[in-house]
Amino acid sequence: MHADFAADWERLGKLAFRRQEKTGALFKRVSRLLETGARHPDINYLNIIRQWLLVPFTLWPIDFAGLGSHVCGCVKSRKRLQRTLAFVLDQLRELPSDKTQAAIAEYERLVERGNYEPFLRVPAKYGAQERELLMNPDLKQEWLTLKKMFAVERYRNRNGVIRRSMVQERNFRPAWEAKPKTPRERFQMAFDAFCFRWNLYGMECDKPLLLKLSVNPTPHGLMIVIPCYWSFDPKRDLDWPKINNLHRTRGALRQGPKMSGGRVERHDQARRALAAAHEARELRLRGAERFTFIAARIGLRPGAEPRTIRRLITEGRTLARRRVVSK
Repeated sequence: MHADFAADWERLGKLAFRRQEKTGALFKRVSRLLETGARHPDINYLNIIRQWLLVPFTLWPIDFAGLGSHVCGCVKSRKRLQRTLAFVLDQLRELPSDKTQAAIAEYERLVERGNYEPFLRVPAKYGAQERELLMNPDLKQEWLTLKKMFAVERYRNRNGVIRRSMVQERNFRPAWEAKPKTPRERFQMAFDAFCFRWNLYGMECDKPLLLKLSVNPTPHGLMIVIPCYWSFDPKRDLDWPKINNLHRTRGALRQGPKMSGGRVERHDQARRALAAAHEARELRLRGAERFTFIAARIGLRPGAEPRTIRRLITEGRTLARRRVVSK
């Protein structure tokens, strides 16, 4: 097994949404293959999969479970990984920071416990609308009608919940075309229409689940959903300091016309400082001669402080490691 297997297995068990139960078998398989298939030319790609399996699910940009199973098959059968999939994994070598993973993992644990409002300040709006909804005779009658047409118990999850189809960016969804060929497909279409009419995200047995104001992290950023019925007050409804704290863990820097322009110049200077440092090393320059050479290369005044040059070189290494592109 992988040298850090015990600690990583415990870490996997602490992630929300039963991650150890869902991906534990694959994680063990990947860990074993990293030892037995050490000579495979694509073994490093399997290590990338292993690292992503320990990342909170909310941050996954692709299905690492499915891809991981495929890569395991390639390593076990001694086949090379397809170039297209190698490209995919090359793009994903850099994991979210530890700070980002810790913040998202905590968010997921809150959601798992049923706390969907970690960034909400005024839950009273939801409570009032929910009470009205629970007493609505029309909703109850339409739900009874739906239950007569479909065996709804077939579509409930282990907690008795049925969810409507998920909404995606700009309402673009896979399999959007209506093909009501099976009872399940017809039920989902009817249930989606029912949820749309009553502003629901699902039903828990016979209890309607009213759509909530929510802040949802995604691999690409934060998505804020304001339900149609909600009279939104941006100052009072959301806890913006908490939202900003979560967003900043993703690595966003302060921005603005002046600040962004200055950052671009500094990043460019840092990259040139790193390149000059490499050139100085090839020329075997040391001490004051080395600093004078680097300063001249990047346009600093003669006699610039060595610590200033060191800071620029360090920043250049950081930019190279993160592949930062200033815009």
